[in-house]
Amino acid sequence: MKIGFPFGINVLIWSVISFIRSMFERRNPHKKSLSSRVFNNRRAKVAVCLPAHNEEAVIKTSITSITRQLPRNQVYVVSDGSTDRTVAIAKSLGCQVLDRHPGAGKANALKVLIEKYALFDRYEFIVFVDADTQLDRHYLKRALALFEARPQAVAVAAYAVPIWRKGLKLNVSNYISAYRTKLYRILQMFIMYGQTWQLINVNPVVPGFASMYRTRALRKLDLATPGIWIEDFNLAFQIHKMRLGQIAHDPTIRAYYHDPLNLKDYIRQVSRWNVGYYQTVRLQGIWPSVFWFSTGLFSLEMLLNATITISLPLIMLWYYLTKTVPNVFFPESSLWQLVLNNLVLLWELVLGLALADYALTIFVAVKDKRPWLLVFGLGFFLFHILNSVVLLAAIPKGLFWNSEGRWEHAER
Repeated sequence: MKIGFPFGINVLIWSVISFIRSMFERRNPHKKSLSSRVFNNRRAKVAVCLPAHNEEAVIKTSITSITRQLPRNQVYVVSDGSTDRTVAIAKSLGCQVLDRHPGAGKANALKVLIEKYALFDRYEFIVFVDADTQLDRHYLKRALALFEARPQAVAVAAYAVPIWRKGLKLNVSNYISAYRTKLYRILQMFIMYGQTWQLINVNPVVPGFASMYRTRALRKLDLATPGIWIEDFNLAFQIHKMRLGQIAHDPTIRAYYHDPLNLKDYIRQVSRWNVGYYQTVRLQGIWPSVFWFSTGLFSLEMLLNATITISLPLIMLWYYLTKTVPNVFFPESSLWQLVLNNLVLLWELVLGLALADYALTIFVAVKDKRPWLLVFGLGFFLFHILNSVVLLAAIPKGLFWNSEGRWEHAER
């Protein structure tokens, strides 16, 4: 999940596994380089499906990044209830366009698009791309090469790279991009890379902003499951539950996306992801498997992490005001009480967590050559708190609330 405070036992475990995978693949390369002839043959079997709702500001850039790698007549756009120039722009770029009114949500729009153009019967691979996503110029060739090297892979999850806006300023939009740059680097490098190793295969999500599927597996999945807000977790859970194959991931298969411009859209987006995850858990259920052991452990850590992230500042504030620790949560006989009754130890705990987290920020700043992260990183704890609140609020919604999957348009 794209949430939480990215430091804990899961990062430690999956970092070790990711390192082992990198060493294993360095000695046993899994990648195949496709010749131009083979690539041209393979890409003729690929269709791109692009759902859109009022995306006139970004859709041209997205389609252009696709048509640099794929013929225009293999790009299928479904405009789901758009009222702007989305349809006109897509048609002017030579795409196959389906204009739906009224709209019925992203997943339903994709389902109708696939059925109308019989894409399952005409293509071997389908790529889902959001209207604000830009594919890396090597995306298609490298994804097809990965499928070629791993016949058991039925989906490829792209490496997500935030698009930083020009002109670095200390404003909300840049803070969001900076935070996501650090968070996604940690999640993808230290967790997702290990979870998608072909010897393990427990990754719980295929991010829908840029994902590629084998048609033979995708036709068996319920793309528009009633009551689920987003399809990213739902499709991945179904792949594991039905044992259709593996979800592959390689850091060189990249796609670039836009982060929300303001806190309102950011909170709404993170809430949708969290609610969609717990809706998927409720509707797909839990079954005995290594996948669920891994996913359950991660979910438990995120829950505990969110609780601690919110509780510590409140406990410290209470202590500062009253010089006591609220024993509603910590019985006086407990070890916690002994620790928390000492303000110095409490500060050491908070400082230790903050320094560990900032050490990760330094690592990403150096790795990605983004020195501005060192400045933005001083305020990341605010996002940790915000994400924790959003996560805890989303759990009851996800477990007890259904959704029609309607679009929620973000500011561009």
